[in-house]
Amino acid sequence: MRAKKTPLASFLQASLQKINATTTHAAAIGAVTLLSQTAFADGSVSGKLSDKSGSYGIEGALVTVKELNVQTSTNRDGRYNLPSLPNGEYTLELSYVGADTQTRAIAITDNAILVEHFTLSSNATEHVLVIGEAASLNKALNKQRASNNIVSIVNADAIGNYPDANTSEALQRLPGVSVENDQGEGRYVRIRGLGANFNSVTINGSKVPSPNAGERAVALDTVPSELLESLEVTKTLTPDMDADSLGGTINVKSLSAFDRDGRFYKATLETNFDEHTSQASPKLSLTASDLFSIGDGADNFGVAGALSWYERKFGSDNVETGGAWDFADNAADTRLEEFEQRDYTISRERLGASLNFDYQANDVTNLFLRTLYSEYTDAEERQANVIEMYQFERDDLGEIVLDDEGDEETSDGIPASETGAATIARELKDRTETMKIKSLVLGGKSEWDTWVIDYKLGASQSSEHTPFHIDGAVFEADFEEGIGYSAAKQIYLHAPAEVYAAESYELDEIATAQQITKDKENNIQLDITKRLQLAGNPLALKWGAKLSQREKTSDEEVWAYSDLDEVGFTDEQLLLSNYVATNSGEAQIEYQFGPMGQAIASSPLLNAISPLDKSEYHEEIDSAIADFTVNEDISAAYIMGTLDADKLRILAGVRVEKTDFTAAGMHYNEYEDEGAEIEELTVASFNNDYSHTLPSLHLRYLIGEKVQLRAAWTNAVVRPTFEQLSPAKVREGDEVEFGNPLLKPLEASNLDIGIEYYGGFASYFSAFVFSKDIENFVYAIDLGATADASLVGPGEISEANTFKNGDSATLTGLELAASKQFSELPAPWDGFLISANATWTSSEATIDYLDDELFAQRDIHLPSQSDFSGNFAIGYETEKFSLRVAANYKSEYLLEVSDPSDAKGDAWVDAQTGIDLLARWYASEKVQVFVQGVNLGDQGYYVYSGEGQKDYNFQYEEYGPSFRLGVTITDF
Repeated sequence: MRAKKTPLASFLQASLQKINATTTHAAAIGAVTLLSQTAFADGSVSGKLSDKSGSYGIEGALVTVKELNVQTSTNRDGRYNLPSLPNGEYTLELSYVGADTQTRAIAITDNAILVEHFTLSSNATEHVLVIGEAASLNKALNKQRASNNIVSIVNADAIGNYPDANTSEALQRLPGVSVENDQGEGRYVRIRGLGANFNSVTINGSKVPSPNAGERAVALDTVPSELLESLEVTKTLTPDMDADSLGGTINVKSLSAFDRDGRFYKATLETNFDEHTSQASPKLSLTASDLFSIGDGADNFGVAGALSWYERKFGSDNVETGGAWDFADNAADTRLEEFEQRDYTISRERLGASLNFDYQANDVTNLFLRTLYSEYTDAEERQANVIEMYQFERDDLGEIVLDDEGDEETSDGIPASETGAATIARELKDRTETMKIKSLVLGGKSEWDTWVIDYKLGASQSSEHTPFHIDGAVFEADFEEGIGYSAAKQIYLHAPAEVYAAESYELDEIATAQQITKDKENNIQLDITKRLQLAGNPLALKWGAKLSQREKTSDEEVWAYSDLDEVGFTDEQLLLSNYVATNSGEAQIEYQFGPMGQAIASSPLLNAISPLDKSEYHEEIDSAIADFTVNEDISAAYIMGTLDADKLRILAGVRVEKTDFTAAGMHYNEYEDEGAEIEELTVASFNNDYSHTLPSLHLRYLIGEKVQLRAAWTNAVVRPTFEQLSPAKVREGDEVEFGNPLLKPLEASNLDIGIEYYGGFASYFSAFVFSKDIENFVYAIDLGATADASLVGPGEISEANTFKNGDSATLTGLELAASKQFSELPAPWDGFLISANATWTSSEATIDYLDDELFAQRDIHLPSQSDFSGNFAIGYETEKFSLRVAANYKSEYLLEVSDPSDAKGDAWVDAQTGIDLLARWYASEKVQVFVQGVNLGDQGYYVYSGEGQKDYNFQYEEYGPSFRLGVTITDF
């Protein structure tokens, strides 16, 4: 009997077949080039750069054979290799920013391997050069200098120099990088003004799918920073990289045992205090690695692991209108139609683990296995008051006006200076969602003579699971007078006491739900490099292929328990007073912006509906519409060459990507067609295939030992989000809402030009200008009656909400970064370190909207793009103590276009400034005690309606500062 193939086995077989096909063209080009070249001789030089103690290998140092202009850089364990050098005598130079340049006379002999080890040399102390705060920055600068493209890097030990709770927050310190917060915590990363859906995230070079149903963006607050060795933000793509990022690619590199020599461990215990809720939260982490000898090798097998656990209990207060303003020419006549008061109680638990293996099988081959597991559980209870305001129309005598049917006439909304009536809903949402990320990367590198082969197999899975929960319990009441408000950032409700009494409200509905989203990606990659000479200059020719297969599924079930009086609930049983936290009236919601009343409790609500037949309340349509399956397969091949001509390095190449996209979802139609009532729920499938050819050119020119110029022209392609590509459609009467699976991907042509100056230990300056021309950007639109009947169905359509490709958009910017360590000053001033970066960006895009059945246009900023963002930090460090104060700023930016036809409805996020502090005491060689203060300026989150209209609330939240106290024990 033939064994059944597993999905992974099937993927591997298909991958190898496709890679064979896609590499044929690139291999043919490479073969022609190889046949025209003369091979190098067999001599080589290799070695390792270590710190003075031998505990660390040093990455990022440049190693050059001066006479041949052959150069490489030390890898993460400090090793380097320069193969196939001609027989002769040369000068070997090792350059590391912040240390003395070292030169040695070497003699290369045919068929012989010369070993030259180096030890980091400097007048600085070991603590400052390798372990200290400034050393973290210095390590990153050396990696950036050696890179072929424009990158920004933060090392794991540098993350500890800032009070950043997760991976997302650690990245916000880099130039051109900022974060979008959720409940005061950094979540999504923006690069050069482009939102998280325009950027990609990889773990150890393998793409990470998103756990969120409608997004491509990966929430990096789910990944504990303790699992990392470094974070790299690549801003210019090379042909051997996935081309799916407009802003940049974030690569999360987990730790390796070869990052250090011998045994290493690090344990941290800390507690976090949240001022807003007066809650204390624990955090534990452990990192360890060791080297072992296998076979004839010495320290050739490494094992590294990390474990992190953090539970944080906190909360926030929120007041938001959602843009429900009816603007008038006279500001005093502007009416607010609705706003919400929200109180959040939150518990977030993060569990992360990483286990990695490295094996130096021989002098030719290195193998590795990288694994990472992250589990993020977010328990959130939201108490809300939804105030929908109106006024009765009155005649000259003050009497309420009645319409022809005898109903009272009303006007939506109330001006700030007046009072009126309101329908108020007391609501509860209580859910726990768990997001998981699993990543496994198996690969290796084989290098002999002038050949290098890299091979890698990656498997990643993300998921978001929200078990059965209360999605919205609603109690309603009508109040015919005395309702008013104070208009400001923080809107306050003015209302009589009965508004806050639980017995005033009656149960209207209990909505419950459960949901699970899974996003899986498997990929296989092969890269081949051949070292050559072209007119006496070193040339590295590289070609390869990659195949990725991705599947994203979403399944949601919804139940709505309404009209409960029809199944025996009495008027008394429907009163809110039966469902508050206590019946004694003591459980008042603690809310900063006025009273809210008693808190609603989940348990009595669930108990009330538990005897009911669940199937009778199942929402078949809403449940089906949320379900979808999407498959996205990408096959790619590339060829590139890197040429060193004296002081100029040229990297040029082309990448070809082919995308096969399929989507299946549900369509619901309910409308009348030629007198017939149509109601149907059907399955719809879509297919969208396309290809892109993406050339690129990178230049790096050395001006002396400390200055280099960079320029890059690159092309990228980013697929729309899964919400935009959704295959679902809902039509009710003449209104329809649907996704657009046939959207074109976004395409961008990018130009970057800049200069870098490496002035010494932790001292650096760079300036870059960049420009991005973007085509096919996506935006939401109401097509109205112009909607294609083949998409929406027959009959009249008054509203057709979907997504559309725009024609073009532009983004330009200037990015500055600088740091300075004042080691040349006399004590005690030699301990100061200052770092700063600033990014100015400008963008413009044109969107269409329907105006009286004709399309009109207006210009907008790209969403999430701040005109200015920056960081400033000042630190002081000795061998016993370090102190750092850091400030992070981003100017206002467009959050969303609520109504394409009216700029006053656009949601804008106000400027934000975060101030943090970290103090660290080195109690001994192995023990550090630290204290952190986060958000010391009590920065809130404010969104307003319309650019420049800061008096009109869209959303406002406050979180308060938090403080951490901890101890770290390290041994290496």
